[in-house]
Amino acid sequence: MRRRPAPFGRGGTGGGEEFSAKILARRGWSVWDILCYQKFVLRWVVQKMSMYRKDEAGGPGVVMRRAGLADAGAITALTRAAYAKWVPVIGREPLPMAVDYSVAVLAHRIDVLDDAGRLLGLVETVLQPDHVLVENLAVAEAAQRRGYGRAMLRHVEQIATEALVGEVRLYTNQAFVQNVKFYQALGFRIDREQPFLGGVTTYMSKHLPVVADLSRTKNVENPE
Repeated sequence: MRRRPAPFGRGGTGGGEEFSAKILARRGWSVWDILCYQKFVLRWVVQKMSMYRKDEAGGPGVVMRRAGLADAGAITALTRAAYAKWVPVIGREPLPMAVDYSVAVLAHRIDVLDDAGRLLGLVETVLQPDHVLVENLAVAEAAQRRGYGRAMLRHVEQIATEALVGEVRLYTNQAFVQNVKFYQALGFRIDREQPFLGGVTTYMSKHLPVVADLSRTKNVENPE
């Protein structure tokens, strides 16, 4: 059996050479071997990152879980309450307030922060071939400024990592200035802005370079 190098190497190399697909290919590794090895390293990194998720989510009483149909009512109430402050800003209800979440919870992935049956936040995502789209991110008014929004976006990045897609995308209203600044502080960039319903929609994205590099490994050819 071929001896596989340690994930982070030895002798101060930082593992960069061992982790390189080109180096492994030159050593005679097949594309399949490279993919399996890099997925192993990726899962190890995700596991280490997830060790901190409980603290980021607010302590032992708060858990991140997948929402079900029974949560539709609570999701609707949380979303409407969280977006209500923007109604006077844009002169209408933001689109998430009008969504039928009994349908959305079945059509999309919705993860919620649950504190003993009380929802503190939610994130709705759609997995696409080359990115994860955030359709909705909302935190209950009483639970804001506790790091829940950041924790949920890190959760979205984990979803993208596990799916081997290299980008997270989202959109928001240009008038939601604090939201735009919040996303920018977390590494999202503005890709474009487009007129919509008398306002402007801001489209943003965040590149996940490690995941993108791994996904490109699928195209590595074995020199042998």
